[in-house]
Amino acid sequence: MIIVESKNFGIEVKKRLLDIGMKQTELAEKIGVSESYISEVLSGKRDAIDTRKKILSIINGEMKEESEPENGGSECGERREESK
Repeated sequence: MIIVESKNFGIEVKKRLLDIGMKQTELAEKIGVSESYISEVLSGKRDAIDTRKKILSIINGEMKEESEPENGGSECGERREESK
C-alpha cells in the first residue's frame, strides 16, 4: 500500500506504473497536469498532497480494471450464453 505522505512515494508510484503499463505522460493527462509537474511530485520537489491523492486514485483504479474479467460478465453468465 502506498502512503501519500511517504518519503518513498515516488519510487512506489513508479513501480506501480510499470506494473500496470502506464507512463508518466498518461498519468499526467488523466490528472490534467503537465508531465514535468508529475515528475516534480514523484521526485519529491513538490509536496502536492492533492495531486498525490489523485495519482493513487488513478493507479489503484487501473489495477482494479486489470483484475476484472475482460467481458465484464461472470462465469455464470457465460455458461448460460453457451447453453442457448
